[in-house]
Amino acid sequence: MAQAAERLLSLMTGTWISQSVYAGVRTGVLDVLGETPRSAAEIAKTAVCDEQAVSRLLRHLSGLGLAERNAEDAYTATSLTRLLQPGGNFRDLVVFYGEDCYSAWAHVANSVRTGGTGWLQEFGQEQFEYFGADALRARRFDRAMAACAQIVARELCNSYDFSGVSHVVDIGGGNGELLKSVLEAAPRTTGCVVDRDHVAEGLNREFADHSLKSRLGAVPGDFFERLPEDGDLYLLSRVLHDWDDIRCERLLDVCRAAMSPGDKLLIIERLLPEDDSLSLASWWDMQMLVVTGGRERSRSEYVSLLEGAGMRCTSVRPLALGTFLLEAVLP
Repeated sequence: MAQAAERLLSLMTGTWISQSVYAGVRTGVLDVLGETPRSAAEIAKTAVCDEQAVSRLLRHLSGLGLAERNAEDAYTATSLTRLLQPGGNFRDLVVFYGEDCYSAWAHVANSVRTGGTGWLQEFGQEQFEYFGADALRARRFDRAMAACAQIVARELCNSYDFSGVSHVVDIGGGNGELLKSVLEAAPRTTGCVVDRDHVAEGLNREFADHSLKSRLGAVPGDFFERLPEDGDLYLLSRVLHDWDDIRCERLLDVCRAAMSPGDKLLIIERLLPEDDSLSLASWWDMQMLVVTGGRERSRSEYVSLLEGAGMRCTSVRPLALGTFLLEAVLP
């Protein structure tokens, strides 16, 4: 009984952990940590925070591996800390989860009752409409998504041969980090990101000064309506999970219409296990319910979607952070 109760308490207090990490970033407390040990009082003074509160926060974060506490109760940074400090890959992701997503999750019970998103309940717009109307938040969202994209991109380029690819169409490619990694690994390949108008316009301004500018571009448009037809490889990275089955079927039909026989489609997603075992995909499945109205899927569900669009899944291989690469071909 006691063991079950302890397990239940750890599950119920999970948001306390994530919000403590968020507080460490948002207050600047974690920014103060470095290689030189500093007391909670010093850290609090630099971050302009309450000394006792900072001491309690750091004690908690050190237990999570986000700070190193020595015998004199002074603190230094860890490898996890550096991911959250200015310039760290996960800083914007923590803020996005700690503010926008945390607010949307207050409505999770309503999402379960109705199937609607907590995001709409909280902000009055669905997520992509919301970001389309707020350029600053949209840019932070793109930076947040790039945190995982950079890690997955390295794994993708190490495990997939792009040398024979002429032109990559990255559908819903956000800030273009994944596509840039692909083009750096394949020096004879060109590519474009297809995304919302304001995203594509910003990317083209950024790409104008990029070392890959002669091989890299962005195309504005609605990828549920039309895609460029000049690609021989189409890429959907963490896009399909944002949408329900009907929208996914529509998007894959648009892909098929743009592709020629022999062209390939790469899909990067987390895969739900075929059994009831716990996985990162099951956690993100709930996130999609609350935030976007989409869902994670199993391998067999993606294979079925592809077959419905007239494509054949030729391979499935693991990547990083619980993601998988599904390769499909248009016969």
